[in-house]
Amino acid sequence: MTLSYTVGKLAALAGVTVRMLHHYDRIGLLEPDERTGSGHYRRYGPESVERLHRILSYRELGLSLDEIATLLDDPHADRLAHLRRQERLLRDRIGRLEEMVGWLLVIRARPAWSWFDNGPGPRDLRTPHARRDHIEKRHLGVSVTSDTLHQ
Repeated sequence: MTLSYTVGKLAALAGVTVRMLHHYDRIGLLEPDERTGSGHYRRYGPESVERLHRILSYRELGLSLDEIATLLDDPHADRLAHLRRQERLLRDRIGRLEEMVGWLLVIRARPAWSWFDNGPGPRDLRTPHARRDHIEKRHLGVSVTSDTLHQ
């Protein structure tokens, strides 16, 4: 007898919703190993559990469901190229998040009454060309640079 899980049990074990597993089934990303005669009850075996683990890992990295399907199903897919691309995207996002943290530190260092003046502020982060050098501002003797973001 092989170990298998109902959709509800697998969802609970994986920390996802039954609805998500139903969606993955509908789009062909994660199909159950067996269905009851009526088709309403799904059971997932060890291979499906492993596939779900890989799906969730790729989702955590920010890959789309289409990209994940390609990585898992296309034997000619260049997994390393996909992962390198995703690494670049994540590093870019980390840079933008560090800039946002820098602005928060700048804003916190300012007196509350000056948060709403016409000087530079968080709205500048919305521009696509926001750079680390924009963060280096001196307010009340506090210089925020990439070094101080990690302290």
